[in-house]
Amino acid sequence: MLVIGYPVNYETVCKFFNVSSEEGIDLEKLTKEKSELEFFSTDKGQYILGLEVKESSDLWDKFTSVDDSLILILQKKRQVKELFEKAKIDLSDFMLEKMEGEPERVYNPPLYLISF
Repeated sequence: MLVIGYPVNYETVCKFFNVSSEEGIDLEKLTKEKSELEFFSTDKGQYILGLEVKESSDLWDKFTSVDDSLILILQKKRQVKELFEKAKIDLSDFMLEKMEGEPERVYNPPLYLISF
């Protein structure tokens, strides 16, 4: 799966949507209620907010040229950026959750291409 967005933890998702992290809420449901972004979770305990690049993820039945894939990724990147802005998510200071190692504090980071 190929996703454009941010790998985060439970507390960060709650912070993004201005809800208390002590409530034990369903993050997938919260994401759907508060935004048009997609919510993913990995087997490493990460949560990812963004959008899947479905066209480039489905390579079992078709081949996609590198140029076409890059265009799709850039189009999806623009869409994800607009959805974060529309949801009024503050990206000025938050923690990125890494698959391995300690979380990293970031300030207005670029969107990331995540494969899992």
